[in-house]
Amino acid sequence: MNYMKYQIICILSEKQIILRENLTEKEVLEFKMNLKKIYEFMNEVDNYTMILGNAKDFLNYARRESIENMTGFTNLNRLFMNWLNSYYAWTEYHERYHKALFGKLKSEYFDKYSEYRITYYLRRYTTHQSCCITKTQFLLDAEQMLYEIPVDKMLEEGEPNRHVKSDLQKIASECGYIEARKLLERMMEILEDFQTRLWNDEWIPVKEVAKEIKKYIRPDGQFWGQTYIIAEDESVRPFNISNPLGYLMEKMNLYPQLKSLCNDI
Repeated sequence: MNYMKYQIICILSEKQIILRENLTEKEVLEFKMNLKKIYEFMNEVDNYTMILGNAKDFLNYARRESIENMTGFTNLNRLFMNWLNSYYAWTEYHERYHKALFGKLKSEYFDKYSEYRITYYLRRYTTHQSCCITKTQFLLDAEQMLYEIPVDKMLEEGEPNRHVKSDLQKIASECGYIEARKLLERMMEILEDFQTRLWNDEWIPVKEVAKEIKKYIRPDGQFWGQTYIIAEDESVRPFNISNPLGYLMEKMNLYPQLKSLCNDI
């Protein structure tokens, strides 16, 4: 039986340079699986970027001096729910693709931080019961607007587990509300720590993949040459192995904790 052979080629200054010949189908499949790991890690970065973006959108909107009408309240809750939903998507993604590590860390953060427990519950509450933010209060001394989520309503209408119920009862006895901006800011600090620990673990296999692909990267002026795997049969579409690595490094440069990991490759 004849098996198709492949080459790794690089385009430098419009010239084709052969970097490796006689790749087998099995070796090409390994390259494709390795590229999949890179795309999965990029998806991981994108999920966190979406949470961060939605958090910034809410905080920017919340900086205004007052919410003057129901449209303002609607927008405020819309932006807060966007953040909650992106956090939920982040959670669901990790529970599906990184279940073992994520499950262990989630239990740790759930037990340690009331903000984590409350945020986890708020997403379900807003889906099945009601919008969160129902009242504002302006503090003259601090010149700051408070965006209040009343806990008595959640205790009456919702079905929190015993841990969250205890958190809400404590808040009810102290001031009666959760301040949305303060909760979000603290939760993002917690998520940054959580995400960094996930990245540090998930990067280990991706680093080895990136190192292997980087062997076939050649500089072309200020940029990289385009590197492809091509088949001897011209009807088989070539696939690029340099662009995914470039996209990965571009995304990783968005965050200091990821940028430092790039030095490993």
